[in-house]
Amino acid sequence: MEKSYHLTPEAFRYWGHQVIDWIASEYYEKLEEFPVLAQVKPGEIRSHLPDTPPIEGESVDAILKDFADIIVPGLTQWQSPNWFAYYPSNSSPITVIAELLIAAVNNQGMLWQTSPSCTELETLMTDWFVQALGLPDHFQHKQGGGGVLQDSASSGCLCAMIAARKQALDREQEEQSWFSSVDKSVQPQLNEFSQLDKSRNILTKIKMVVKHLLENQQKPGLQRLSAYISSETHASVIKNFRILFGGTQNLRIIPVDEQFGMRSDLLEKQICDDRGRGLIPFFCCATVGTTSSGAIDPVAEIGRICEANSVWLHVDAAHYGTAAICPEYRFVNDGVEKAESYSVNAHKWFPGNFDCSFLFLRNPSALIDALSITPEYLRNRPSELGFGVVDYRDWQIPLGRRFRSLKVWFAMRQLGLEGLRYHIERHIELTKKLEQLIRHSDFELVVPPILNLLCFRYPKGDEFNQLLLESVNQTGKLFLSHTKLNGRFVMRFCISQTYTQERHVEQAWNLVQGKARELLKQFS
Repeated sequence: MEKSYHLTPEAFRYWGHQVIDWIASEYYEKLEEFPVLAQVKPGEIRSHLPDTPPIEGESVDAILKDFADIIVPGLTQWQSPNWFAYYPSNSSPITVIAELLIAAVNNQGMLWQTSPSCTELETLMTDWFVQALGLPDHFQHKQGGGGVLQDSASSGCLCAMIAARKQALDREQEEQSWFSSVDKSVQPQLNEFSQLDKSRNILTKIKMVVKHLLENQQKPGLQRLSAYISSETHASVIKNFRILFGGTQNLRIIPVDEQFGMRSDLLEKQICDDRGRGLIPFFCCATVGTTSSGAIDPVAEIGRICEANSVWLHVDAAHYGTAAICPEYRFVNDGVEKAESYSVNAHKWFPGNFDCSFLFLRNPSALIDALSITPEYLRNRPSELGFGVVDYRDWQIPLGRRFRSLKVWFAMRQLGLEGLRYHIERHIELTKKLEQLIRHSDFELVVPPILNLLCFRYPKGDEFNQLLLESVNQTGKLFLSHTKLNGRFVMRFCISQTYTQERHVEQAWNLVQGKARELLKQFS
């Protein structure tokens, strides 16, 4: 019999049961006992591991023991009910089961042919999610749009920016011949303008505008594309722009208002100014729930401006978008009907296990045209004969892709919209209760909460608040993160972890207050 180094089905069954038992009894049942923030020093985990790989295989028992003894102490517990930092990376028991099946079948869903179930379930799940969130119908596959599951909202935004760039460059190429004819016809007028009295400002301005147009028209299209974000937009959008353009020269950062939403009047002015300089405004990202403060940009007004200027509007609703599962919170969708693309994560407030992020497109062909390359080894009859199949490899950067839709399907079926709404509504209810506790304390709210994120500080300077945050996190009993708003150090308290209950919020708030009292004695 040929030798095999792999687990036999019998051994897999045994160790699989052991792992499930560990997850249920040693992890889920004891989540609250783990320090939320890993209490290890840099290099500590690495010091317990050998420098070289093993020559001979080791027992599964030894591997699992090292996992429990070495790896687990170095885990920051994102699934802890005392997780209030950043935004969450949620899971649920049903999606862990789905992940096990995904790993077992290990389908590579790059083409319809390579995994029909992976592809067709994904098209259905994306349409389900459009319906669940109350998004415009044009984001559904059956309505000519379509959704795709990416690894993250960062990748989704990059794909949207790629589609917008392709669309803008195609449009610019069509207009190129028109500009060439303008060059010849306008030059005599430019010469005439140069002889005019400089005090005639209107003619001078016309001259400068035309001059900029003609000068920039000679530059390659890529050098003329300009994009627009706010000063509170997620940093990944800046990174995406750098990836596509090698820098940020034409990335415009629009100031925000007192509630940290984008100033639409300044956006419109910037777009107008850029057009006057011969640039091509092509992309704008509006955020529904910024990372720092949970602010919501005025999407409807931004959409009007983008539509009037042929600018692709992408809406980043990575965390807050999930709230629209509850009809009473669908104000987060205001204005998205004018968006060309929309992202929402299924691994934040929706318990879909990282990585799992929806990208919806009004017109997927713009992205497909930009990314589709078909070497001979990928050619197949279903794709080429127009059977209406979707090949998701053309909707993303990498070729390969995971069976992410399976965990969405499992979660949607096991929890139902009723179960999902319960968790969202409960988290917002807990946020409102904590808001009142903060308002009746010595702490101050920096910005009124919209959904489930609270930004607060103690009115005693940045050093005090930073030391307070560090002392709270060092206990291991909870984890908060921070940001800076208007230049001030602010603590963030986000309530959206799957297992968080009212007592966890109360315990966390009591700890924060207690640590503040201890620090006040040192500062007095």
